[in-house]
Amino acid sequence: MYKSFLKRCIFLSLMYIPVYIKLYLYGIRCLKIFKFNNWHHGFCYFIGVYSEKKVFVKVDTRIHCVCNDKKAFEILSTSQVMADKLISVEGECLKGKIQFVLYEFLQGSELTHELLKKNRLYFVQMIAMVNEISKYNIIHRDLKLDNFYVDMNGELKIIDFTFAYSKLYSFQELCLDKLTHCSLLESLGNGLNPKAFLWDDFYSLHKIFDDFIKKNSRFQSINKIYEYRDEVEMNITINKVELVPTSKLYLFKRKLKNMLREE
Repeated sequence: MYKSFLKRCIFLSLMYIPVYIKLYLYGIRCLKIFKFNNWHHGFCYFIGVYSEKKVFVKVDTRIHCVCNDKKAFEILSTSQVMADKLISVEGECLKGKIQFVLYEFLQGSELTHELLKKNRLYFVQMIAMVNEISKYNIIHRDLKLDNFYVDMNGELKIIDFTFAYSKLYSFQELCLDKLTHCSLLESLGNGLNPKAFLWDDFYSLHKIFDDFIKKNSRFQSINKIYEYRDEVEMNITINKVELVPTSKLYLFKRKLKNMLREE
């Protein structure tokens, strides 16, 4: 087990070298790897200093959709509702095999049930954010507690628009002809989407609220959370997207897997 871990560390270190070089040449200093063992879908993360400001760096080495984070920020930052609900983009490099976006670094943590219990207004703010995003004809597609962030001042932010979709704006989409992309899209939404390849942010938010209710039934203000959940439920299906995968290999593998399950 130790040898396996060591090999993985060496492998990831070698993969990080060209990334580190590109970030350094861009002018980012004092680089530190963030979540070393969490290279997910070709993404890796750093903390560094750029133009004398501490920044968080999100690097995309495989699917090249990190440009969507920049696009969403440009569009939604024009909204009065969303202006202080986004983490500022401080720079980007969206060319080549290694692409990245720099964000203002904010101390804080991902949203949790404990934080929701301490501040019930977060439920209201989550509803307002999703309503506003929907008005701009954008679908986040990966709404979950992990993608809401609470800074040190207690301000709630929404993050990670990497997989955002819009019929109005030109977001980068994964290729439905590629098996790896289809597999990623199938899992996108972390079980909070209506079904595979169908996304509805209001449905996801409803599931988040419903999960809170189920796990915190004795919460003092639980009746109010029921009201918030019911409010969200009325908006389900207003803004959704469904995609049909076209990869023959992907469809064949899915059918084969279903046949094996039946046997």
